[in-house]
Amino acid sequence: MPPELVTSGRARVWGGLNWRPELILRAHEYCTAEGLPTPEVVQLKYSVVRQNVVDGPDYQRVLAQTGMSVHASDSLEGGILTGNLSPSRHIGLDIGGIREDIKARVPAIEEAAASLGVTAAEFSIAFAVSNPQVCSLLFGATRPEQIDSNLRGLELAQTRGDEVRALARALGVDKHEIDPPYRHDVPLTADFVA
Repeated sequence: MPPELVTSGRARVWGGLNWRPELILRAHEYCTAEGLPTPEVVQLKYSVVRQNVVDGPDYQRVLAQTGMSVHASDSLEGGILTGNLSPSRHIGLDIGGIREDIKARVPAIEEAAASLGVTAAEFSIAFAVSNPQVCSLLFGATRPEQIDSNLRGLELAQTRGDEVRALARALGVDKHEIDPPYRHDVPLTADFVA
């Protein structure tokens, strides 16, 4: 993204997509030093089963140092967390190769959700948005009732978010994977940030 896009007013903020914490921190530091608009948001896979990237110490340090927010994606793992274990459409990359572990975790997610009297989808949406570092959530819906379910997830986050997060702690299966990998030797320049 050219810095001029933000400085001209055509865009208000910019951010990264699945950037490793070290790289987004370097970009933030570079922009600060050069007087350029700093990244304000980073889009990361974040869900009941993929908790460790956002909640892990590396990204927590970056978020604390920069004040950036998280735009959560794949919070329903392409529908798998709603019980659709064989989605017919293309879904996001299986970073870390853990999709089969995720599918095996679905009954436990459904049980945790049922203990609160909600669906797995509502529970999963509530998990992601109840994190105060999450500013927005990317979701897909093909039917109106899915949007209604997502909205109930937002309400659940507001009323019982702490309970959802407590139940979800044991449900993660990821190991801090972020895609794509990056090379540490790439110099940061205005063109790179662009």
